[in-house]
Amino acid sequence: MASVSNSIKTRELLRRLQDNYVLCKYCLLRQISINTEINYASQITTPLVNKGECNICSGLMQETDSIMLRISETLSNDYNFNTFLIGATLPAKLLEKEDRIRARLKIRGRENIKSQLTRNLRKMFSEMTKKQIDFLHPDLTIKLQFQRDTGLDIDIKMRPLIMLGRYIKNNRGMPQRSGGEHNGGNELSLQRQSFPSVNLAPRLGSVICTSEDSSIQSIISREILRLTKGEGLKFSWIGSEDENSLVSGSGRPFFVQIRNPKTICLDERRLNFPRYGLSVNIEQFFGKLPEQPIQFIAKTRIVIRASRQMGEEEFLRIKSLANSRVVFRNQKKKLKSSEKRIYSLDIVKKSKEIFELDVVADGGLAIKQFVEGRECISPNISTTANLKCECLLFDILDVCIKGY
Repeated sequence: MASVSNSIKTRELLRRLQDNYVLCKYCLLRQISINTEINYASQITTPLVNKGECNICSGLMQETDSIMLRISETLSNDYNFNTFLIGATLPAKLLEKEDRIRARLKIRGRENIKSQLTRNLRKMFSEMTKKQIDFLHPDLTIKLQFQRDTGLDIDIKMRPLIMLGRYIKNNRGMPQRSGGEHNGGNELSLQRQSFPSVNLAPRLGSVICTSEDSSIQSIISREILRLTKGEGLKFSWIGSEDENSLVSGSGRPFFVQIRNPKTICLDERRLNFPRYGLSVNIEQFFGKLPEQPIQFIAKTRIVIRASRQMGEEEFLRIKSLANSRVVFRNQKKKLKSSEKRIYSLDIVKKSKEIFELDVVADGGLAIKQFVEGRECISPNISTTANLKCECLLFDILDVCIKGY
């Protein structure tokens, strides 16, 4: 009996709609179709309505083929994606016209014109591209802005591409960042200094790179933007080193977020820049940047010059810093301090006053301050050895990220 009653109500509603309004088949069936009634409603024959005559959509619902053509032309073949989502903004007048009709005829719980249009377009786009709809984290988002007078604006955005990479740096004189950004306590410039005349490893004798705009950031940025065809990118550095430092081992890790790339697939994971002595390996892709600062451990080789010849006693004092904790107190913020752990420390004497120090410590240890005893860092090499020590240069031998 309920089914018969619903059928009668549906036919009565259909009659009232057809007697009072000129509606296209999409807008007419949308007013009477809900849940199990959809199949029944789809069998109802509706009179043909010329484009533009519909009292609700003014012909918009019959333009889906041309809309899809516009989307296809805008996308071209540049975009590479697996999932998508289409959204739309309609002129308020269209929604208001449908609301007035439904209020007059007491129609409730039906899909509105915006929902039907986007649903139809998503289905058509999925069939055309063989891609899947994703409502939460789509690779590609298409926003349609329907203007009353100016037609249709299409805005296409790809989700940001976030990757974890590592770089190895074999040339000196190449800063990490672009635009003259500094790296705090780890800054050390040797551009106008001569290297100590001792037989250091070949690693420490690499040529100085003097090319313009040859920061690690700018070099990697240009190549990644070329590969992804993105609009821009942002680096999140995991530690830093001086521009005259070398980076070896597994390399210095970093996160980079590419804005609106045209592809989410990066076929080339290994990027080599022999001109700059730089190589990059892309290790992982992520859905978002880490919310908390990344914790890491770094192995660093430091070349130090003492103010006088060092004896066995001074070396033993320095070795005693292994397994200690170094505290840095900020002079500007008296109550703020940070602590870094020294896991191991090895000394190799190179000449009377010069020695190398291999240190494994928590990331973020201010190397120059740790050696020379600046800025209230305690303990440090100079005060521990009871003589003045100068940091000539330091190289990053390896970096290990905690939790990755």
